[in-house]
Amino acid sequence: MNIDIQAEAITPRRQTFSHIARRFGVDKPASRYEEATFDVQPVTNFHYRPTWDPERELFDPRRTAVEMADWYSFRDPRQFYYATYNINRAAM
Repeated sequence: MNIDIQAEAITPRRQTFSHIARRFGVDKPASRYEEATFDVQPVTNFHYRPTWDPERELFDPRRTAVEMADWYSFRDPRQFYYATYNINRAAM
């Protein structure tokens, strides 16, 4: 008896999640940081308002004094600090 096991190349339907593709406008592979942090906070379809502040939603942007145009404008901090730090430390 002979069993022939072959590997098949399966092409994925998409490279990343739809909320990442909508934000960046391209279907490119996202980093783990981008998949875990961008557009994951719920902004619609809340079932109830908080009992301690019923005139605002649960994640209302008016709750904070800090105002930003886009809260997701931060990028992966590892690409700026972690790699260059380790390269410099390895060279020492």
